[in-house]
Amino acid sequence: MYWELSPPPIPQTVGLFGMVQYAPMQLEYTQSGPEVPGAQPQVKTVYLVSFGGGRLVKLDPLNGRVALNVSISPLTGGTYYKNGYALSVRNLGTFFAPNYRLINWTTLGSTSNFTQRIANNITWPWSGEPCSGFGGPVADFEAGVAVMVSDITPPQVGAWYGTDIKAVSLKNGASLWNKTLPDETLYSAACVVADHGKVAFLTMKGHWIAYNLADGSPAWTSETMDYPWDAPGFGAYATASAYGLFYRFAYSGVYAFNWTNGKIVWKYEAPANPYETSYTGRNGTTVYPFNGGGWIADGKLYTFNIEHTPCQPLTRGYRLHCINATTGKGIWNITGMMAVGATFGTVLGSMADGYLMTSNGYDGYQYCFGKGKSQTTVNASPKTTAKGSQVLIEGTVLDQSPAQPGTPCVAKESMTVWMEYLHMQKPCPSDVKGVPVTLTAIKSDGKVIDLGTVTTNGFYGTFSFAWTPPDEGTYTIVASFMGDDSYGSSSAATAITVGPPPEEIEIPEYPTPTDYMPILIGIIIAIIIIVILVIYAIVSIRKLMRK
Repeated sequence: MYWELSPPPIPQTVGLFGMVQYAPMQLEYTQSGPEVPGAQPQVKTVYLVSFGGGRLVKLDPLNGRVALNVSISPLTGGTYYKNGYALSVRNLGTFFAPNYRLINWTTLGSTSNFTQRIANNITWPWSGEPCSGFGGPVADFEAGVAVMVSDITPPQVGAWYGTDIKAVSLKNGASLWNKTLPDETLYSAACVVADHGKVAFLTMKGHWIAYNLADGSPAWTSETMDYPWDAPGFGAYATASAYGLFYRFAYSGVYAFNWTNGKIVWKYEAPANPYETSYTGRNGTTVYPFNGGGWIADGKLYTFNIEHTPCQPLTRGYRLHCINATTGKGIWNITGMMAVGATFGTVLGSMADGYLMTSNGYDGYQYCFGKGKSQTTVNASPKTTAKGSQVLIEGTVLDQSPAQPGTPCVAKESMTVWMEYLHMQKPCPSDVKGVPVTLTAIKSDGKVIDLGTVTTNGFYGTFSFAWTPPDEGTYTIVASFMGDDSYGSSSAATAITVGPPPEEIEIPEYPTPTDYMPILIGIIIAIIIIVILVIYAIVSIRKLMRK
C-alpha cells in the first residue's frame, strides 16, 4: 500500500444493480513542451483523472495528492475518449422535449473556468455520448462517425423484433444515414462495435451484420456461430476489436471475425471434463462457457470463463485465459474465476505497464500477473585448488516476486501448474522444469571461457557443474540467468584460485630380486630322486642277500 485517501475526493454513484461505484480513474499525460530532435526528451507529468458528480479531480499517482478538484458544471460526467479529452452530453431542453448538445472538452490544465476547457459544442441526437458503455452509441473516431444501433419493439409483437441503425457526424452532429431492418433483431446494445470504417452488430440469429460508416451501404453478413449454444447469439454483453479483427465472447468459445469480410478467423474453446458443464463445443465435447468481456494488449486477448448468472458454489474449473489475438492459439491459462475486460457497462480488472490485475471469485484474493524479479547465486569449491583438479560450481535461481519470494524460478511450460500449487491448493506437480543458466569463467588476464549452459532443478532452483580449470591463475566464475517472459534477468559471481600441480615424488629404483623358486624346486626334485634311488638300492641288496 503506497497511499490511501479516505474519504476519497471522487464522487460516488450508484451503479448497476445498486452497487456503489466510484467514477473511473483514467490516465492523463502532460508534456512541458514540444520534442526537439536531438535534445533531451521533455518531462511528462502523469495524473489520475476522474470526473463525475459535476467535478473534475486529478490525483498525483505517486502519493495520492489531490492536484486539482474543480467544478465542470453544468456537466455531471462524461466519457474520456483519448488522452486529455472527454465527451459529455448536456440537455438544454426538457425530458419530454430534449435539446441535446455534445460537448468536447479537455481535462488538461488547471483552470477552474469550465468554459475555457470546451473545444467544440455540437447538436446531438442522443442522451449518451459515444462509447458511453452499455446501451449508448459507439464511434469510430478515425472515421468521425458515431452510430446508434437499437432494437425495435413493434406494438403488435410486444417484444424486440427488428433493428434500427442511425449514423451521425462527430464533426457537426448532422445525420448521415439510417437503416431499419425488420427481420434482423439486435441481440444486445452492448454487442455493437465500430472500427475500420464499419459498424457491426450481433443478431439473435447468431451472425453479425456490418455497414460502411461512410454511406450506410451493406458491408457483409458474417458466418453463423456454432449450434446450439452460439447460433442464437446468446453470450456476453461485450465486444472487443484489435488487429483487424473483432471478438465475440460466446457460450461455447471465443470467436474472432475478420473486419474485411466477416469470416470467422478462429474459435477458441476451453475443454472441460465430461458432464462438468452443460455446454458443448464443435466436436460435441464438454466445454466451459465464456460470458464475460476481455482485455487486449501486446497481441494477446485475455478473457475468462463465467456464466450469465453463476450460482454458488461456483462451477469448478473456470480459468483465466491468455490467447494469441491473431491466431487464436492458447498461450497460458490458470485456475480462477478472474474477471477481466468491460462487460455490461462495467469495467473489470485492470492492465498497464505489462501487468494484469484481477480478483479471483474462488478465493477472494486479488492477483497480479506479469514479469517478476529473479535472484541468482553462485559458489565454487574448493576456492583454492591445483591445476588439473576439478572445481564444483553450484548456485540457485530464485523467484523474488512478492507473491512467492525465495521459490524456484521455473520454465514457462511448468508455470501454470507451479503457480496453482503455490497459491491455489493444487497438488505438487510430478515434473517441474527449471530455467537455463549460462556459466562463464573469466581469467585474471581477461580471457573468457564459455563453460556452457546448465538447467536448474525445477523443484529446488539449484544447479551444479563440475569444471577442471585449464591453467593456473585466478578465475571469476559468473552465473547468468538471461530472464524470459516470466522473470527479469539476474547474475552472480564468485572467484577461485588455481595453483601449480603437486610435485611428483621420485621413487628410487632397486635391483630386481633373484627368483630362487625354480632352483629350490629343482633341488627338491633331485633329493626326491636320490631318496627313491637309495630306497631302490636297499631293496635290491636285501633281495640278493636272501638268495
